[in-house]
Amino acid sequence: MRTSVIPASSAKGHISSLFIGILLPLVVLLTGCAGSVEYVKQDDPFKGLAPKSERPLGSVKLCLLLTENTNRALEYAGKAQSGMLGSYMAEAEPKRLVGDITGVLITRFGEVVRITVLADAPVQGCNVVMALDLKIELGSMSFQTNVAELMGALADEKGNRLEDVAGSGASMVPFPNTHANFKSAWTTALTKFSAGLDGSEKLKVYVASLQLPDSGTLASTSPARSRPVQSDREFAETAATYRAASPKPRITEEVWRLHLQAGVMIRGKRLIDAMRLYGEALKLAPWWPDGRWNRALLLGELKRYREAITEMNRFLQLEENASEAGSARDHIYQWEAAAKIGQGGRQ
Repeated sequence: MRTSVIPASSAKGHISSLFIGILLPLVVLLTGCAGSVEYVKQDDPFKGLAPKSERPLGSVKLCLLLTENTNRALEYAGKAQSGMLGSYMAEAEPKRLVGDITGVLITRFGEVVRITVLADAPVQGCNVVMALDLKIELGSMSFQTNVAELMGALADEKGNRLEDVAGSGASMVPFPNTHANFKSAWTTALTKFSAGLDGSEKLKVYVASLQLPDSGTLASTSPARSRPVQSDREFAETAATYRAASPKPRITEEVWRLHLQAGVMIRGKRLIDAMRLYGEALKLAPWWPDGRWNRALLLGELKRYREAITEMNRFLQLEENASEAGSARDHIYQWEAAAKIGQGGRQ
């Protein structure tokens, strides 16, 4: 009879340690993979999608261009999903990643279409193009790091760069490694990317400069929806964004129409009507320097000096280094004096 070299009590402890250290994680892993997915019944899949008019960029059609990095990242995720650890990598399933990105975009833009080359953007009628760059790294062992990086390069339909928005996240594979925990990194990256889109002032200024019909309607000769007059604080933000913008935004056809009509009113000596037309134009394009200049001069002619000073100061906030800056300051000094001696009609 063969004698054991391990005492009975030690043998029991050894088996217990073996079970806890190796077999128990394996049991947990197999148990976690055995369950089925529970889906939520949804009668109307579009019910949660806000109408275009309620989306932040609902009047914009976005063309989406996937970079080579994005294609490689999705291929990498697909290989991980189809390998031996398929269910373990379920959080990085390519269709899920694409669906999440699509969800971020279609809840903000009026329409999103995918293109393969930039030249397709004008053909598709897009106002904005986004080159989407995705990079991911997946950990397969406990304490390894998962990484998700999203970067969207925004441009106009001709490819002129507007701004880049980005988001990144990282997470650690847990112990025991029953799942990759990639979802944590991915959610963080998506949240930051979404915040970047929502906070892009350059994108907002560019979109405001486009001649776009109201969401869900065709362009017409009726005036575009105008914004309320901006406060000093709001205008300071608009001016800062305008100065930083490259290229500078363009005025819309509606703003040009109001400008031409104001010129007709000036030639007909109807200065109040001309001043009001410029006021309407500036509600549509508060960053338009020429509109600020012309309206300031009209207000000065109408002896509304306080308003004229405010308008000319806003011109200087937009074009502080313009060739007309010296002349603008001269007008302000004269209007200040006129206001002090009581020549202002309405101040």
